[in-house]
Amino acid sequence: MVIHNTSIKIPPVFINRIFVRILSIVLGQILVCSTLMAEPAPNVIKIAMIDYPPLMAANGGIMNDLTEAAFQSQGVDVKFQVQPMSRITYSLEDGSFPAVLGTQSWSFKSEVVPVRLFLSGLYFFTLKEKFPRGVEFDTLEELSKYEIGYSRGGSLIPVFNKAKLNPVLVVKGDQNVQKLYFGRIDMFASTELAGWGIIEKHYPNNINEFSISKKQIHKISGDIIFSKHQIKLIKTFKKGLETIKHNGTFLKVLQKYYKNREIPSYLLDGLK
Repeated sequence: MVIHNTSIKIPPVFINRIFVRILSIVLGQILVCSTLMAEPAPNVIKIAMIDYPPLMAANGGIMNDLTEAAFQSQGVDVKFQVQPMSRITYSLEDGSFPAVLGTQSWSFKSEVVPVRLFLSGLYFFTLKEKFPRGVEFDTLEELSKYEIGYSRGGSLIPVFNKAKLNPVLVVKGDQNVQKLYFGRIDMFASTELAGWGIIEKHYPNNINEFSISKKQIHKISGDIIFSKHQIKLIKTFKKGLETIKHNGTFLKVLQKYYKNREIPSYLLDGLK
């Protein structure tokens, strides 16, 4: 009997192609599995700020909390670093930080992109024994005979200059309330939350001795300010900010810091 060899001979060129194809599939599966099993690299950004509790501070503040919550909703962690106010405006220009907390009213040295977090009025704080009816004024010029405390480099400096007022400047807002209590100044200017915050910090048992003016000096925004080059980061933050406004986190942060005080309607309107 004659047995014929019926096996099919495959040309070497086809064998090479099949081998390469199989190898590609195997390597691709290994790469996918490795990617799924690998821990993602931590995504952390540094943000500079001044120490101005309870708006922003090393141990937490309303703007810290809002910024952190917005970024964390997008998978980004934040580390805050306190800087002198005089240094903050340079931090974006020299690339030390991609963003800072503060206000767009500050004079930045380069083009920036602010995103509003907060809006607050600036008021005069004083002692009731000095001004039983609180600080009353129609124009700031009327207060020229008084010693007014304020923070060095603050956003009210141009306002005071225009009114020809020469405030007693301090490095930290805490110094204002101490000077007021010991009679070295007649009043100090601050945002509502920050003013009551430093009073509560230094004189928790004497809060009823202080008063706040009914009339605002000025209204100021609290912002996170980005370098104009941080296009992707700005987009990420804006998306996170909308997220926490809609899921209730933003309101919870406001309630945490306003405590028993009424939250201004202009802040609540921003959540609608």
